Amino acid sequence: MKKCVIIVAILCLPAACLAYEASMFNLAVPTNLVTQQADFNVRHRFFGPVDDDPLETLFGTDAGANVNLIMRGSVWRTLEVRGGYTRDFSEWTLGAGYMEAVPAAHLRAQAGIEFFSFEESDISGRDENLFYYIAVQAEPIAGRFVPVLNLGYDGHNERFGLGLGARLELLERLSILGEYYPVLDRDEDDPTSPVGPEDAFAFGFEFRTYGHHFAFLVGNSWDMSPRRLMLGTFLDDLYFGFNIQRLLEF
Repeated sequence: MKKCVIIVAILCLPAACLAYEASMFNLAVPTNLVTQQADFNVRHRFFGPVDDDPLETLFGTDAGANVNLIMRGSVWRTLEVRGGYTRDFSEWTLGAGYMEAVPAAHLRAQAGIEFFSFEESDISGRDENLFYYIAVQAEPIAGRFVPVLNLGYDGHNERFGLGLGARLELLERLSILGEYYPVLDRDEDDPTSPVGPEDAFAFGFEFRTYGHHFAFLVGNSWDMSPRRLMLGTFLDDLYFGFNIQRLLEF
């Protein structure tokens, strides 16, 4: 109950009256926050398949959900710090990233590092390591199409990963979004491999107000971090989810 009250309080804090960041469902994007601005993101991915008696189960929402909370803030120019918690594996993250614009190439790029700690099981205890990433986002093509690229290295699984995404601006505040995570090296003969047999993907739409982003999606994974999605998925159904982002200004 206390967690719900805290979340509602954060979402109701005053926000700047301007749009911000061409964000994605899960992919990292180069920060557009300025000093004394922060972003609070609530992500839900429901466990029930959307086609399993959809009218009776409200598209899987009756089966519980994986939840991810992320807070990001700008501390100096384009340097941001971020922290988050994910219910699945009780994973905590803490990281930082620095963004540089490249006007000649019409894109922005951000390099970052993230510490993560998760609990695989009660027996094995917690594992900790680092995730290194580069996020690249192009300026809107024809004023509407925005491609995104994530490259990452997972220190725990010692693997490189890739995430691709794009958003298409339909109206001033409405966009279509899609993400795809092709597994770079899948060894199907290794039963201990953390890599799933299917590439992860998600698609849906986002509606924006001056201080909020509301995104609704369908995808084939419950995971929400690029690091985990780059490993593919063991699931073969589609699942409903949503994001709520809130811009905060202090």
